Amino acid sequence: MGEGPSKPGKLYSPLLVAVATLLGAPVAGCILVGHNLRALGKRSAAWQWLLWGVVGTAALLIVAYFLPDRFPNSALPIGYTLGMYYGVKHAHGAEFDTHIATGGARASAWAAVGVGLTCLVAILGVLFLAILALPEGQP
Repeated sequence: MGEGPSKPGKLYSPLLVAVATLLGAPVAGCILVGHNLRALGKRSAAWQWLLWGVVGTAALLIVAYFLPDRFPNSALPIGYTLGMYYGVKHAHGAEFDTHIATGGARASAWAAVGVGLTCLVAILGVLFLAILALPEGQP
C-alpha cells in the first residue's frame, strides 16, 4: 500500500502563539512556532526561531532591568506580544490558514497556555538563582 505525503500535525495559530508569548515571554511563543515549523518539515527554521526566542527573552530581561521605575509596567509585555503576533501572522499566517482550509487540525489552546506558564516558571527560576548567586549587598 502506497501512502501519499503525510499531513502536518496540529498547528498553533498566531493568536495562540501570542497568548503563550504574553504568559511566558518570547521564548514561549517561539517554542510554539518551532513546533509548527517542525510539523511542516522545516527543522532548520524551527531551531532558528527557538534560538531567537531565547536571545530575545534574555534581551528583554536586560532591558526591563534598566528601565526607569516610572516606565509603565504593561508597555513592554504588550509590545513584545503584539510584535510576536503580527510577526508570526506575517511570516507563517498563510501556511496556518492553508493548513486549516485543507482540513488540518488546530493545536490545543490549553497546550499553548501550558507552554507559556512553564516558560514563566523556568524564567522565574533562573532569575531566582541569579539573585542567589549575587554577592550580598548587590541589587
